[in-house]
Amino acid sequence: MQNYEFDYNHYKMKINKKSKYSICIMSLLILILLGIAFFIYPKNHKTTEFYFVEIKSFVTYNEANNLATSIQSMGGAGYVYYDGYYHVLAAYYPNEKDAKKVCENLKAEYDTVKVFTLTTDKFSKSNLLSTQENNTIREMIDANLTLIDQVYTNIIAYDTSSINESQLLMNLENLKTDFKNKYDGYLSDFKQNDKFTKSIKYLNKIQTSTDNFKSICSDQQISYKIKYELIKIVINHSSFLASL
Repeated sequence: MQNYEFDYNHYKMKINKKSKYSICIMSLLILILLGIAFFIYPKNHKTTEFYFVEIKSFVTYNEANNLATSIQSMGGAGYVYYDGYYHVLAAYYPNEKDAKKVCENLKAEYDTVKVFTLTTDKFSKSNLLSTQENNTIREMIDANLTLIDQVYTNIIAYDTSSINESQLLMNLENLKTDFKNKYDGYLSDFKQNDKFTKSIKYLNKIQTSTDNFKSICSDQQISYKIKYELIKIVINHSSFLASL
């Protein structure tokens, strides 16, 4: 009978070779998955950010509402936004730089002031929707962003005395009329499709805010009322994006 002597070194080399092979395979698979994620993630998970000046946040609504009322008396929106805390928002700004600048100016009066950022997914394209439905959504998003931009522009023009009160009210009335026609068309399309049940809810809220422009009276509180409705529009637009 032939004696068999176990060759440990040979065995070790075989194991190492298998391990290296397995590691290479696993590494290759990981790289492939990362590559797929790199191309897919940015397309479906781009984000849109909206910036607000937050005066302070509270645990209870009553505390937040008391401060909000005070902010409104000074011409700020005084909007209370809840996400687990009650955030008192003074105004919306289209970019972080402007919001930070205002916060710096308010630091002496409110040491808690900061930029509050609302982040939502940016809609690109849904495979669950037809080409026409995707196009309608994109048009709706563009309409919302245009409305936000135009309302903000009018607020700045009024606050810096570039336009007077009567011009501001006339501009708001024109915006309300223009966008009502657009929204009525979009809502008509959405109501025929049960995929947009949640979207209809938020679009109705945005249209309600534009309707409220008509009820903004000529008084000392006109600035805060418009800023308040603008924040409502921005927040409902964000919720609209989240509902898609």
